[in-house]
Amino acid sequence: MKKQVTKTISSLYLYTPDSRLDLETLERFRYLLTECFDVDLLPERIEDEWICVLMIEDDIDPMSYTVSVTVPFREIRIEAGSSAAVWEGAAYFLSIFGTAPTADTAKQALVCHSCAYTRNIRENPVDNSRLVPVFRSEKETQMLPADAAHSDALSPDWLSGLIMAEVNLSTAASDATFRTAAALVDFYASMGVNCIWLCPVNNRDNIGDGYSNRGPHTIDFVYTDTHETSEGWSVVRKFVDYAHRRQIRVLLDVVSWGVMKGSPICAGHPEWFLPADEKGRRFNWENESLRKWFADMTVENILFTHADGCRCDGEPYGAGYEVWGEIRRRLYESGKKVILMSEYPTERNGVFDIEQKGVVGDVPSPFLNGADLADSVHSGTYLGIRDKYENGGTARYYANSITDHNAPERSVSKSRIQMGYHGIFAPFIPIWFFGDEFGQAQADTGRVYDSPIDLGLLEVPKNRFFFEDIKRMIRIRRTLHDIFDSYPDDHRDANIVSVPVHTADHTVTPTNGYLRYSDRRGILVIPSAKDGMYCCSIPMDTLPHEADSQICITDLISDRVVVQGTANEVSHVLMPLFKNRLGIFLIDVLPM
Repeated sequence: MKKQVTKTISSLYLYTPDSRLDLETLERFRYLLTECFDVDLLPERIEDEWICVLMIEDDIDPMSYTVSVTVPFREIRIEAGSSAAVWEGAAYFLSIFGTAPTADTAKQALVCHSCAYTRNIRENPVDNSRLVPVFRSEKETQMLPADAAHSDALSPDWLSGLIMAEVNLSTAASDATFRTAAALVDFYASMGVNCIWLCPVNNRDNIGDGYSNRGPHTIDFVYTDTHETSEGWSVVRKFVDYAHRRQIRVLLDVVSWGVMKGSPICAGHPEWFLPADEKGRRFNWENESLRKWFADMTVENILFTHADGCRCDGEPYGAGYEVWGEIRRRLYESGKKVILMSEYPTERNGVFDIEQKGVVGDVPSPFLNGADLADSVHSGTYLGIRDKYENGGTARYYANSITDHNAPERSVSKSRIQMGYHGIFAPFIPIWFFGDEFGQAQADTGRVYDSPIDLGLLEVPKNRFFFEDIKRMIRIRRTLHDIFDSYPDDHRDANIVSVPVHTADHTVTPTNGYLRYSDRRGILVIPSAKDGMYCCSIPMDTLPHEADSQICITDLISDRVVVQGTANEVSHVLMPLFKNRLGIFLIDVLPM
């Protein structure tokens, strides 16, 4: 085998002949080059010195880039079809030559070897549809202990593999109806998402927004293209059945605060309602016949549509534990193993499986504002009921809603940290609102729910690269079941350990990384708050190994083996990261 020729580069001329190249990209790349490597950037090209060329080429797809190094010609070339693609090429180059198994944060020698790498995300998009957990029948579904505080509480085992997206049909479907909603199912199947939380489809009567509607027994004629109620619910069932064929579960959003003013049901049953207020007619939950009717309607709708459960709007402060407990009992007696997701943290009480807002805090994204994610999991802090932080985290499952419909703005904004660090790789069930996965911007509508969705953003290179990276993260989660589908009876025992991170100047970063692990392998996740070099010690004590065990570290972003050696030899990792990106590494203890 021919030995690979390497070359140490001490000086380099950075050449950008194309004025279309984003100046911010150039300056940030220049900054990380000099932060990563012990290399001088030359003011002009000198013969026999190395040159790094960054170019946008008209004949290259805007969704494509090529990184090549030719040692004999002393040239590094990053060519792409768009400025965003050049940026991705620059990140790839820094990853493969800047990541090292060392604790030394001094500038590293830039040692290159001849190589060529091309990525075209239009021609080779990530498709995770074959990795989605297989949809199993009710008989095949096992029930798992769900809450250490309630020994009789059980949840279906498919919760362990759930990744959820919230969808408002009005803004998500291309024609805002069920006629084109199958495309949403296909979209999420390709991502590897396997649960759709479907915002209310009850009759808005061209007045409400869904969360204001004519009642849980009604169906919206605009969504279903029919004024016949039974036919409308059949349209919903057709959608759910198609989702099931694509291995995707569906939760129906059930509103329990009341109905819009003027709803016909108010005249027929005035005793079911409180006096009208600015919102509408609120349900009088002291009325026993209302409680029975509401339970009847919800059970009937779930059984008829084949949905997999409910997102329970406003709960547990609407119908409450007793009514939803009755709904759950009747569905299970019918052989339907559903989940119930409340909006707010609950006592669970064997009624609710998870909460939409399972991770709560005094500020949005508490784990990016001083709270350590792994330590919070083990202590139960920020998990569950707000006034019982110290007693939280005792259930099996907790969801983290990265963005929901009531948010005044989208928190993601193409941040790989928000999507990956908080959601996809964390020991929570991740939930986000449709559009977050491809960088949908927030329109000036007051809340995310009403914000129009622009699928055309998938043709914008910067957004499309972000989207493909989110799918790559989901692929990692879907591939490593032993790590990411592991939810202990008590969430505080989750397989996560905190990993302190520091920068090249030995400044400890405000947000720690973490290691998710199984028996003899783990995933190391390192967030970057700003452009720079990051270093961490790998917590090898977490992974069972012998003194002479071989440890392999693989960079899962570049798909490159960084190093292989004993635990002492590979105890640290140093990596260059652009802002709002993640370092993602597989730490594998190889068989003896």
